Amino acid sequence: MTIRPAVVAVTLVVAVFAAHGGALRGGFHYDDQPSISGNPAIRSFQPQTYFTSSSAVSGDSSTTGYRPVTVVTFAANYALHGLDPVGYLLVNVLLHALVSWMVFVVGRVVLQHEGWAAWAALLFAVHPLNAESVNYVVARSSLLAALGGAVAAWAFLRRLAGGGAWHTVVGVGALGFALFSKESGAAVIVPLAAALVVDPTGTEPARRRWTLLWPYAATLAAYLAVWGTLAGAAAAPHARTAAYPAWTFVEMAGRSLLMWVWPWPLGLDHPLEFVTRFDAWTACWLTALAAALLGLIIAYRRRRPAVSWCLLWALAGLAPLAALPWITVKGLMQENRMAFSAIALAWLPAIAAREGYGWICRARANRGPELSERLGRGIVIAATATGLVLAVVVDRARSDVWADNVRLWQEAAALSPDSVVAYTNLGSAYMKRGDDELAADAFQRAVAIDPTNAFPYFNLGFLVYKHERFDIAEPLFIKAASLSPAFASPYRMLGLIALKQQRDEDSARYLRHAVTLDPRDAIATAHLGLLAQRAGDEAAAEQWYRAAIALDPAQSLARNNLGTLYLQRRQWSEALEHFSAVLAVSPEDYDAALNRAVALDALGRQAEARAAVQTLLPRLPSDPRFDHHRRSASVILNRMPL
Repeated sequence: MTIRPAVVAVTLVVAVFAAHGGALRGGFHYDDQPSISGNPAIRSFQPQTYFTSSSAVSGDSSTTGYRPVTVVTFAANYALHGLDPVGYLLVNVLLHALVSWMVFVVGRVVLQHEGWAAWAALLFAVHPLNAESVNYVVARSSLLAALGGAVAAWAFLRRLAGGGAWHTVVGVGALGFALFSKESGAAVIVPLAAALVVDPTGTEPARRRWTLLWPYAATLAAYLAVWGTLAGAAAAPHARTAAYPAWTFVEMAGRSLLMWVWPWPLGLDHPLEFVTRFDAWTACWLTALAAALLGLIIAYRRRRPAVSWCLLWALAGLAPLAALPWITVKGLMQENRMAFSAIALAWLPAIAAREGYGWICRARANRGPELSERLGRGIVIAATATGLVLAVVVDRARSDVWADNVRLWQEAAALSPDSVVAYTNLGSAYMKRGDDELAADAFQRAVAIDPTNAFPYFNLGFLVYKHERFDIAEPLFIKAASLSPAFASPYRMLGLIALKQQRDEDSARYLRHAVTLDPRDAIATAHLGLLAQRAGDEAAAEQWYRAAIALDPAQSLARNNLGTLYLQRRQWSEALEHFSAVLAVSPEDYDAALNRAVALDALGRQAEARAAVQTLLPRLPSDPRFDHHRRSASVILNRMPL
């Protein structure tokens, strides 16, 4: 059966948008905050910085990693449309379509049949287990790593089949792309090596060329050296004893595989038995599953080598989960971690469906070859159509959940009622929506689950800080700091409270400690500038403000105050630059808008100043607090010639 690649490509794009187009209504969630909306590194497009520092992966010092390619894509998104989540999610949708296309491209080599390769790609495109990779912006790292891994596998298989040396160049480049997108990209080395032992195409050339693997192994070794120097060194201080028992990894892998077969229930978090206790029944079925998979790999190595190879690929993709039980932050069992394994898992049903189709044709051959083939095709088409409809319905429902942060974390809390992470983030979602009472209940539930976790105390403190209940907020921040001494944010908030209460010495002490713990904390750095300015040390204030802007070019406090200093010094151009930068990010900043008009007027650009003031006046709230802005704007207008 011959299918035009262009037809497959169009079909996959249509299928991906039909299933996952609802993702475009979504927003930022969970790790999206430190990695995107709260990450100063993406606010200026500097790829060289991302490749030389692990800090670019996240604006949160508690999160370490080294994913420069992923950060480059986030920075490109930010350069195009700021923090509008639609653009970020659109890139995820398109990346998922690209990975689906590579399932087809590699599938043609592995399955030796374009039709079944297209069937596998369509399954991958709409399978509900992949919904999280599309709807969760930061899961782009999984999509990028899967894309790079698939291209590397295609190039390696083509080289084994007699392709030119350029296939190795493409393959090594794709492996580097996968590794620099996400650490789990290292898993691709397993199916590459396995192809030298278990030939997935079944052609079994006379001599397997192990030398073809060396460039890939060297690339992986070089990456590990870079990773160890950058991300590994940053992560070292956080290394402690195991957070979970070893059995937890086996359960994570087993449940992940079963969710491909029966993707229900889906959610950002999944309960794991072995997190809290050893369960003999769970251990038994996991052991049986592992034995069955091993048996299939051995049994099919000669009869159906593609089956063995795909199983090895799928298991290799789960191997990076082994690190999760030992990280100090109790990570969620997230579905996007399956992206690489799902590629091979899509080929396995295609192999099974092809075998079933062949069996039907053979079983009904006595009624005529043409009739038996028509029956087989009819059954495959009917089953495929039914599956597509069900998958699209489920995928659309998943996008609806991801479009509502409260609903997302309600689901996570329902699935994992003992998860501190779920209730802490549910409380944050309520707080963002303005449901402070429900937020407080969720945070208190998290405290009840684990009284030693600092984050619920911090969030409770932030909740009451918003209402200026500093007497309640302060002890909560102190509690959070005592439970997690390396957690910088409580010290920053303590510094802000002391600043509001005119306790400048205490404020400086807390803020300096916050900056010591997290040198990327632009907020604390900017407020240290404010303290210096209060003390009359303009030179020190300017240094702190400049440092804050270097960390976060959108830091409005630093830019506004530095701009005001320049106004006082009659450095009009420098002042204009900073106020314009503030308005580019926060158009409703009325102080910046008024001061920008002042700078324009002083520079002799009266027409622009008049336009700026005339734009500002109708937008000012009726609140008496803005009467000063109205009077100042009127003064500017009155002294300008018409």
